[in-house]
Amino acid sequence: MDPGDPVLFDLAGDPPATSAPRPSGGRARDRWTCRVSAHVEIVDSARLDEAMSRAEKDGLVIELERDEGDDAATHESDGRAVAEASDDLGGLTIAGFDRVGWLLWPTDGLDPVLAAGALEVREVATELVVESGVAGTVTWSTTVVLRDVAALRRIAVAAHPDEATAIAASLAAAWRCAVDLFAPVRAIPGITWDPGPVEFDHVPARDRRGR
Repeated sequence: MDPGDPVLFDLAGDPPATSAPRPSGGRARDRWTCRVSAHVEIVDSARLDEAMSRAEKDGLVIELERDEGDDAATHESDGRAVAEASDDLGGLTIAGFDRVGWLLWPTDGLDPVLAAGALEVREVATELVVESGVAGTVTWSTTVVLRDVAALRRIAVAAHPDEATAIAASLAAAWRCAVDLFAPVRAIPGITWDPGPVEFDHVPARDRRGR
């Protein structure tokens, strides 16, 4: 073996290129999705019905799509026309656990960051996994385009100054601290709920092509 020849476990040539981890801090024009779940139980059906009646009078209708024979109900929208003005439910009969999904509004809790111009809502979705007429899991997601990340962080730090370091480093931490992630279920009367998983995902530009 001549001097300089590769030996066992040496790699000849240049080392393979490694990709740097994607920063999680977030940048303007990035698209992110927050997905939140909660286990819900209806404990006061009358209060839930009253809330539905009030929503109907206010002209707010969110249509849930349900596959026949499936326990999941899903609603998706581009965020610009989530609600339709209506004088009634258009003949829909909504009962049981579906009432929770009908009343849930995925963007509840986002008012402070929307007012500050920190982000723009592009899509919302709601999914129900029904266990019975009074219990199940509801999952809602909100996809946004970041507009003013600094404003988002200012709101987050004002609410949780003890987490300033995490907020500066992570878009997920900033979002979590700036808004009440479980506001959509807090707003529904007549239920109890337990928090479930929360996920934040960056949506790469290549995944948005063709949309």
